Amino acid sequence: MPTKPLVIISHTGFPAARQITSGSLFFLKMTALEFSADAGLVAVILATANICLGLLISTRYSPWRLWPHRKINIFAVHNYTAYVLLAFIAIHIVPLLFVSRPRWRIRDLLLPLDSPVQPLENAIGAISMYLVVTVVVTSYFRLRLGRRRWKRFHYLVYAAAIGLFTHGLLANPQLTSSAIDPWDGEKLLVEFCFLIVAGMTGWAWRYRVRKAREEKTRQGVLAISNHRASSDFLRTAPPDIDLNPRATLGRRSTRLWNRLS
Repeated sequence: MPTKPLVIISHTGFPAARQITSGSLFFLKMTALEFSADAGLVAVILATANICLGLLISTRYSPWRLWPHRKINIFAVHNYTAYVLLAFIAIHIVPLLFVSRPRWRIRDLLLPLDSPVQPLENAIGAISMYLVVTVVVTSYFRLRLGRRRWKRFHYLVYAAAIGLFTHGLLANPQLTSSAIDPWDGEKLLVEFCFLIVAGMTGWAWRYRVRKAREEKTRQGVLAISNHRASSDFLRTAPPDIDLNPRATLGRRSTRLWNRLS
């Protein structure tokens, strides 16, 4: 007969559930530190998706004409991921208040230059957080700010992305002074997201250059076609047609004045 699940309060203050049955053992335990690290990884994934969607919007990418040939509101998804990103950033830092060692204060989270461990790495993360907040808030009031002023604020997202990935790569999730393992699973995820953003940025730049070249070529072909059409019209026009529009307009005005008088 299965026993009732046992709920154990861990040293971090979070409950850890342990359920024992007759034939198997189910163990679930997550500390506040692990919860914070997992929320940080989700924030990195959301930031990667948000930046990639923003690059698609900047290039005027059409998912209807191009892949995946579906009507997708990229702008709405871009905004949604930004709001969820802010939520997971808050989820990433709040559990640190429940860590017993080292002890964190609210001041250490908001101004981590004097944090108990890794002050430089945490300061980079805090700056990135404030930049993300600035970008999201100004995007919400973009109609009042105007496109030009809003766009200047929106460029801060690139600095926020650099700080976000730097914080994710340099910060030790165990909050210890031990060396960082670049082949750790969490670090590999951050590195993979960084490569995605870097590759997407390169693709967006090449896409803009190719699109500008195609537009320039199209305008050149259109100008040549218009010039040839004008030349053909001048060669084939009857001799009694006056090709001067000002003279033609003047004669029409004179005839109209004569009729009225």
